[in-house]
Parts: sequence; C-alpha cells; structure tokens
Amino acid sequence: MLVVPGDTTHTRMDWYRKYLGDEWASFRPNTVEDIVSQPSRDWVEQSVLLNFTERLAAAKIPRDGDHRDFDSPTGTWEFLWALGQTEGLTVNGPLREMVDQPHYLFHEVYLVFWSLRFRIKENGMKATVPFFNTVVRWLTGEALSMAEANELESVGATRRISTDRERMDVLFFILTIAEHNALLNRYVMCFDGLERALTADSRGLLRELHTFLLTLDRWVRLAGTPVGVLIGMDTSQRHLSQLRRLHDKLADEVEAGLAWTRKHR
Repeated sequence: MLVVPGDTTHTRMDWYRKYLGDEWASFRPNTVEDIVSQPSRDWVEQSVLLNFTERLAAAKIPRDGDHRDFDSPTGTWEFLWALGQTEGLTVNGPLREMVDQPHYLFHEVYLVFWSLRFRIKENGMKATVPFFNTVVRWLTGEALSMAEANELESVGATRRISTDRERMDVLFFILTIAEHNALLNRYVMCFDGLERALTADSRGLLRELHTFLLTLDRWVRLAGTPVGVLIGMDTSQRHLSQLRRLHDKLADEVEAGLAWTRKHR
C-alpha cells in the first residue's frame, strides 16, 4: 500500500495520470488498474467491502489476444467466469494445501469453481448462467433460496459466507488464483480522498479500511496475492492529526505508506 499525498483531488489526479502514462506501461504488463474512476472516489460514501466487491465484479481481464473467450455472459464477474473456463485450474503454494483440506472454506470454493467449469463444458454457457449467478450470490454472502442452497450443497458447498472477513478472503482468493492461472499479473486499486472520512461519523469506515489493509497484508504474506492499494489523501499535519485521533492504527499504516515520499525528497 502506498499513500499518494496531495492537498486536492486534482493534485493527486495528476500523479495518478502520470503513473498510468504510456511511458511506464511496459513495467505494468497484464495489470488491472482501477485508479482514476468513480468508484475510487465513491468508496467514502459506501463501505470498503461493497466498493471492492463492485469493482471486482466490473473488472475486465487484460486483453492480450488470448482471453476473448472469457467474456462473461452476464457482463460482470469476468474473472470468476474465466476461472470456470480455465483448463486445469492451477492453484499454487500454500493455497494448494488449503483447497485440498475440507475444513477450509476455500476447499468448498474450489469445488464450486470445478463444478462451474464442468457445467460450462458439458451444458454450454447459456445453460450455466443460472448456476453462475447462484455462485456469485454465495461468494458475496447474499441470501440464497432453498433451491440455490440445495444446488450448492450437491456440489460440496455446505457453508455460508457470512462475515465481512470471509467475503474479503474470498475476493482475495479469486484474484490470487486468477494470477496463478495467468489471467492477470497484478490488480491495483485506489481509494482516493481519505481526508473526507475524517469525521466521528466515519469511524466505522476507517475501521473497515484498516481491516481491509490488514487482511490484504495477510494474503500477500501467505500467498503472494497480486493486489496493490493506493490511498490518496491530503496529508497535511491537521489531517494526519485528525486521523491519529480517530484511528491510531490506521494512522500508523498511512505513515508507513508515505515512506516512499520521504525517500524521494
């Protein structure tokens, strides 16, 4: 996670656009970059988890000529649909052990991916859409009908993804195995305007952002999850002090995320 300082959104936008410039494109192959977008600013009005979920649902696989058949028939959750079409469905490193052991949630997620793959192959894309929609609802923790729950249980998914922590874990799992299967190299997202959340009413949002960053850090350490975060903020002393009063541990993360700016002064 890096913090991008700037006293206005416009100032930070200049930095983002330079970062995304064509001259640096060769250093960012097959990278999904959700940096200059409405969701990168709207997160303050939502929740971090809802914002991240909606952004991943809308994300497109980087096109290099080999991924055109991975277009989702629903227009959303392209990475999930692509995993259902990937031959072999590779899972590497520590995640391999997790998907092989039934007591882990990811064992059931992996079974569902294989069932999705089988249905696409055997029944065709159109006939698989209802099951695909059920899988999305299950993975994102939405309520399921009895018929949907029974269908998932028939393929080995007996648990319910009920907590925010589990939902975050599932989204990071999807991106991690997407990288294992060469669907992307890296996913970079921006949360701009942290200074807009420095109010007593936004303490919950600050706690959620801190939890999100800690969860991502755990995934990076565990599985090399290919996710990077940019946080745009007016880092004046006044705003840093406000953040320190509202959420001391998140303030520590922000200070650490500013280290790169001090090295380049």
